[in-house]
Formats: sequence, C-alpha cells, structure tokens
Amino acid sequence: DESARWPALGSPAIPADGAVVGLYQRGADRFVGVVPDDGNQLHADRLTYTGGLANDAFIVEQVGGPWFRLRTPVGLYLRTSGENVPLRAIGRSPSLATIFEWIQVPSGDHAVRARNAGGHLLRWQPESNRIFPDGDDGRALDVRFGLVTAAHEFPPPIVGDPFHGIPHAVPGRIEAEDFDLGGAGVSYADSDASNNGGVFRVLESVDIERTMDLGGGFDVGWIAENEWIDYAIEVSGRKPVEFTLEVRVASPGSGARFGLRFDGVDSIGTISVPDTGGYQQWTTIIRSVTLEPGPQIMRFESRGSQAFNINWFELESRPCAADFNRDGRVDGADLPIVLSSWGRCSSPCPADVNEDGIVDGADLSAVLSSWGQCP
Repeated sequence: DESARWPALGSPAIPADGAVVGLYQRGADRFVGVVPDDGNQLHADRLTYTGGLANDAFIVEQVGGPWFRLRTPVGLYLRTSGENVPLRAIGRSPSLATIFEWIQVPSGDHAVRARNAGGHLLRWQPESNRIFPDGDDGRALDVRFGLVTAAHEFPPPIVGDPFHGIPHAVPGRIEAEDFDLGGAGVSYADSDASNNGGVFRVLESVDIERTMDLGGGFDVGWIAENEWIDYAIEVSGRKPVEFTLEVRVASPGSGARFGLRFDGVDSIGTISVPDTGGYQQWTTIIRSVTLEPGPQIMRFESRGSQAFNINWFELESRPCAADFNRDGRVDGADLPIVLSSWGRCSSPCPADVNEDGIVDGADLSAVLSSWGQCP
C-alpha cells in the first residue's frame, strides 16, 4: 500500500490566509522566535508562546495550494537562500520571502519545505539552536513543527496514528507490518535507521521483508533486543474478555524472547521463542490474555539476545478453552486431543489448557468440568 508510506503529504490542514501562528519545534521542545541580537535569525528557545509579545508570532500569507510565505507582525518576511543559511526575518518586500510548503505528517504536526531555497525541510540545528533548510528525514523530530494559534497554548502530544486510519479490531488478526504511524520514538524503536528489508513502508526504520510463510505478504525481521513496536487496537464489548493470543514467529536459534504490553500493562510476561530452524521456518506461539474493552495500545517488545522474525498477532475470543476443535461444545471430540497430547508439549499445544507446558490430569479435569455447550 504505497499510499500509506510515512511521511505522507495527505491533505494538509493549512492555516488560513492571515492566520497568526506560533511554531513549536518538536525536537527542541521550544517555540520558535526571532532574535534581534542575532541578526533576526530564528531560534527555537521559547518556553511558551506569547502571541507575539516575545517576537514569536508569524503571519501566514497563502500563495496557492500548500505554498505560503511567513512574516512577522512588524512586516519582516522570513528568508533563507540555501541549506547553509539559517532562517531569518529580513525585509518588507514579498519578493524577498522564501516560499514554503506545508507537509502534514500523520501525527498532526507539519514539516515545512523551503521551496525556492534548495527544496529541503526546515530543520532545527541543536548545536546553534537555529533553523536551517537542510532537513531530508521526514521522520525526525527536528523537522516537525506543531502549530498553535492562541497565547500560552501548546500543541497536543505526539501519539501514533493507526496505520489504516482506525485501530485494529479485536478479535482479529494484526499483521506485524501494520504498526502505527508516527515514526521512530513515537510508534517504534529500532536499532538502526534503515529498513533492512526495503520492500514495504521503506521510509520507516522497522525492517520489513517478504515472507515465505503461508498466505504470503510481509513479516517484520531482524528484530533485535530492546526494539519495540506499537499497534493501536480496539477491543469490542463492554466488559473484560479472555482471548486466545497467537503469535507467528520464526528464529534460527534459542534466546529470542518477547512480551506484549496493553496500555502499559505487561499482560503475558516474557515469552520464549523456540528455535524453529530458520528465519522463514514458522511456528505459532499460543497464550491466553484478558483485555479490557475499548481502544488501547498493544506494544510488542523484544526482550532476548537472539534475532527473530514475526509475521502476525491474532486475538480470538476464548469463551471455552477446552473446546479444542472450536465447534461450540466440549465433548467426546475434544477428549482424544487431550489424550493424544499427554505429557510434555511445546507450543503450539492447544490441549495444554492451563499453559504449564505439560498435558496432564489438570488439563483433563478442565475438559471434564467444561463438558457440554460452551457459554
């Protein structure tokens, strides 16, 4: 889905012509203002937006489409002549002004392209605290600006947006590559900046490759320790529900481990990934988890030293754990599954009802106590 790549132009929320705005620089966590003692250059150094009392307000002049100029309330236009020249307020003639382009990123912030000054994005340079038109990575916080229109207002905090525009529905399957929008530090943490697979969402740092698993599509690979990925989900219903959680994984060795947090709660603990024989030799890990209803963030966390791949997560309602063949009843068709799996078992092992790694009398008792129609 090429249209879902990040950052995307989308349909920018363009301020109206004549709008007075403050620019909040995300990387600096400060508002931008003109510094007269530094040749009217722009610095990201204001703790709050005063609405213009501290040279921190800018007036938008639209010139068609996403293109615009910026000037200060005293009539000085913002200008830069190239990527090595910091942005400054200079001159009262519109012909001197740099033409900018609004680019709205999925978080709701804007990147600003200097159209006639090299075509790069405006970037906050931490070393000098100035703004230069030399940015090329739309994922970086130092090129993102939040807009405010009222004194002492702050832009909303960054949260990742669902990849498909709405949270993943639960119960249901979540493809690993369909993580939230927002970029590094917002929707994921990856150990390097490149997408090592390079076949899908190529501007993201999460490593995505084509999978050889059943059904095809993509998987997230090269998963390293301490990496994490967020998925916005929405659990149906009005009360907590127990789900069967299935996670499709592949690893060429032992030592891979992961966990899942739901709105920060470590719901399943740390799960070991078995040696499946290769990065494209797949198995399904099965656990149970009880989730609160409503929208929430599912965070996948890598907690082991061995690299591994993940294809998908699936959460299905589990009203009747001993109904192994899922026909809505616990009966004689389920009993042989327990007996044939007797003893120590490895995931996937549906007959291990209490998930202690052994199919034994405790699991047989669970079957017998659930006998009959499932609720």
